[in-house]
Amino acid sequence: MIIASALQKPLNELGYKTGIISAGFTLPLWIGLENITTYAFGKDKALPELPTDAQVVDISNYLAHFPHSQPLPQKFTEEECRYDHLCEWMTYDLFQKIGLKLEVSKADVRIILRPEEVAFGRDYIANLKKENGGKKVLIISPYATTKNRNIPLSTLEEIAAGVSDVAFSCQTTPYGETQKIKGTVDVGDKDIRKSIAIRLAADTYLTVDSGPLHMMMGAMQGTPKDNLVDGVNPDPAKVFVVLGSSKPETVSYTGNQNIFAGNACEISPCGAHGYYPLKSYGRLFGRRFHSSTDSTKDKSGCIYQNFSGRETAVCMESVKAEEVIEKIRGYLDNH
Repeated sequence: MIIASALQKPLNELGYKTGIISAGFTLPLWIGLENITTYAFGKDKALPELPTDAQVVDISNYLAHFPHSQPLPQKFTEEECRYDHLCEWMTYDLFQKIGLKLEVSKADVRIILRPEEVAFGRDYIANLKKENGGKKVLIISPYATTKNRNIPLSTLEEIAAGVSDVAFSCQTTPYGETQKIKGTVDVGDKDIRKSIAIRLAADTYLTVDSGPLHMMMGAMQGTPKDNLVDGVNPDPAKVFVVLGSSKPETVSYTGNQNIFAGNACEISPCGAHGYYPLKSYGRLFGRRFHSSTDSTKDKSGCIYQNFSGRETAVCMESVKAEEVIEKIRGYLDNH
């Protein structure tokens, strides 16, 4: 849903009034975007119903094209072997369905925070610093909806310990009972916009290919400078993105610091994140994909037979904590 905001900008410029259908929890992400109406998905009857003459185009199936391992079709881009962001794949899906071709960039992914929301995040982080000796703040969002995108817990604890003399580490909530990073402070808010503001105000941010990455970068790119307050640094270089089964060009943003562990696996990045049956990935790569332990809850896939017993995928396990620590410390030393 956050990535789809990139399409709203060129649609608005073309004179389209666009709507988004979503669950009530995520609808506030679109507050402030121009010519937008939000519609309820499911049982939220407090929101308006779709008008009978609305043209509904479902682009939720855009991941059918395996964007982590295949370039955008040359007939669409007029460029050979061009790998690009997921928002580009959304525009390709839209083009296939109704023939509308949009000029879209990952820089168009936007969340517009209000000044008071930005100030809330700043004050939240400032209070944490007071409680922890004035050290700088590293916020960690290390988990995704599929485990083959997660950073191993032991690596996370090593990172938290490795920066502890220059920063104290915070872990975003919620997370599973076995996913608590030792030596971290919990941060977050039930209001999704306030939760984003907290991330935006952090000195550094460590994450993976997941919703929190897109929320953070959407707020950085979309919040007007006039809405920012003193003490909040919207620098994409403070965002460290650890990737293995995900392609950096496909999910990260300009200025991010990527740590890509693709060499650990012969087919990385596979993008086997549960959007399609594992047999589909198997046909694409010519290898059998194995599922996680509970395939009803986690749609992960991996070519390693013992994947079900692993904490995450081999590519993500190969991430070196030392590399992450060095990058974070280097950034903090210069900021």
